[in-house]
Amino acid sequence: MAHVLIAFAILPFVSPAAIAAPISISSASPNELLYCSYGRMGHWRRPGDSIIVGIAVVEVHANGNRSERVGQPSLVLIGNTGEHVSMTRLITVERLFPPQQPSNNDAGYYLYSTNATSWDNMLSPQVIRLRVRVLLPESAYALGAAQCRISIGPYVLRGPVNSIWPNG
Repeated sequence: MAHVLIAFAILPFVSPAAIAAPISISSASPNELLYCSYGRMGHWRRPGDSIIVGIAVVEVHANGNRSERVGQPSLVLIGNTGEHVSMTRLITVERLFPPQQPSNNDAGYYLYSTNATSWDNMLSPQVIRLRVRVLLPESAYALGAAQCRISIGPYVLRGPVNSIWPNG
């Protein structure tokens, strides 16, 4: 059975409240979205660009004993009434490695860890932890999303939005 772990978060200028609540890294069950967050990034303003960034972290196990190549992940935020917004552009996908020393600040690890490499779109039989960063439309902020859905290869993971940043 394959397992997928993906995390989304907003990178620079995240408020301390957004990273205060610990989120367990080691207790993730198969095919569970570990972390999802989004918000305004005022410093990325360019004409035509979204200023809403999302970050998600997931963990994946490929089925069987063989590696498999999959397409790029996609992210959708879902509001309490069922309305949704989809990502407008993929920024990066990184393979995220466990911290050298466990911490009770897992959100900080998901957002800021530099112990990561570019992902090659391969899922292997071993656990792979991915951090996905995306641009979202302006309507994502007004949505006040409660749920995050990420698709990667044959896996679709859904979980709560852990934090929303009010502005950049």
